[in-house]
Amino acid sequence: TGSEEAFLQTRQHEGWARVSPDGELLAYAGGPTGFPEVYVRRFPGGEGGWQVSSATGRQPRWSADGTELYYWESDQLMLVRVEAGAPLRILQVPIELGVNLPGQPEMEALGASYRDGGVALTADVVAAVIGLPDDEPSRFVVMPRKALRTLVDGLGDVDINLTRNLNHRDRRQGYTVNLQAGRQILNGLQAEQLVRYRPDAHREQERRLNQQTLIQAIYDQLQTPGTLMRVPDLISDLLETVDTDLSRTEWLSLAAAALDPRQPPEITSLSLAAREGEQPLRQLKADLTRPLWPSNRDRSPVSSE
Repeated sequence: TGSEEAFLQTRQHEGWARVSPDGELLAYAGGPTGFPEVYVRRFPGGEGGWQVSSATGRQPRWSADGTELYYWESDQLMLVRVEAGAPLRILQVPIELGVNLPGQPEMEALGASYRDGGVALTADVVAAVIGLPDDEPSRFVVMPRKALRTLVDGLGDVDINLTRNLNHRDRRQGYTVNLQAGRQILNGLQAEQLVRYRPDAHREQERRLNQQTLIQAIYDQLQTPGTLMRVPDLISDLLETVDTDLSRTEWLSLAAAALDPRQPPEITSLSLAAREGEQPLRQLKADLTRPLWPSNRDRSPVSSE
């Protein structure tokens, strides 16, 4: 019988190892930053350790011909609440929030919960952090970037007003953010640039603010004449790209809530304590009380970061 040998031994949590089709490279997720990233090493020698992701990465997999590497990134985590007679409510949950995950000896970023246990673990951890009832969250949507591009392009682009230039180039991932200050029309690719932008790894809040800007722009676009007629086809396109347990009927109900011109969406974000030095993991403010996001029946003002 054959014997097993350790390929890589570090003090960090590494996993999701995938050998390229030609057997010459190994992709894996892990790393020392507190946020898992995707790395590539030569196989079986182990040389390299090149980081190919820049905003967390998980579950790498190679294309069939080995020329491309795919992986999951958690750029954002949101809860959406739809209640009769109330505006669509959206809570941004910081992915850099430090949490205890099953089987992990040290605290991990909340964004790592999907890596370790998929939707089920993420839902359980978020429910515990916020203090949700046992039956919440009741549905899920995992939305890749392609779905965001499909949404924005399907709406006929979105109109936004940026207060400053956003410029960033990531050579590892081969993408560039180049958005100018002022009013402009963004297509799907530019909208992706907007929600991905952050000046550095410690400024996730700026990314969340950009996401709020885009959500408002999408809402405004939904109010324009003719958009309603596009919604059924757009939902069909989205269902081909997202991972969700929402039915088509539930998608239509969600769209109806978003289309209400009398009640624009309410967007809030959990308040975080001040960062301690260069620590990548964050903590909630100490004075918050659960539930952190009550329903309309017993809600009180939610703090914003």
